[in-house]
Amino acid sequence: SFHSLRGTRFQRAPCKGVKFTMVEIEELYRRWNKASESEKYMALLPLLEYGFEKGSEALVVQTPLTNYHIENLIEYALNWEIAGWWPELALNWVEDGQTINSSIYKILVEKEKKGSIFSQNQKHRAKKIVNEWEKANET
Repeated sequence: SFHSLRGTRFQRAPCKGVKFTMVEIEELYRRWNKASESEKYMALLPLLEYGFEKGSEALVVQTPLTNYHIENLIEYALNWEIAGWWPELALNWVEDGQTINSSIYKILVEKEKKGSIFSQNQKHRAKKIVNEWEKANET
């Protein structure tokens, strides 16, 4: 698991005596299938802990889910009502290469504003992503 601090990443140390194991992709997909419509993306949140490269490849190769589902997962995580872990991981994915759609762009525009639950660091990162998206999508 990774946190971001001023653009640099460091591995989060597990609590002393606690072994950290990631949920297998197959298990995430099983949970997705069993979840009600309103809880499907909650079931996939642990995928974000894999990181963009490994997580997106594993999901698309090992399950019938596509980039569409990943974009929806990123939206879901960015809209998480409590600041912290899931929005942080979603930002990491976007910074590491996950494509964003106009919905994700709009969420980031909102999150970079004053009053958002995003940390100052997350607001700066969101602003950078927004600026890059706007530059790439100029007409």
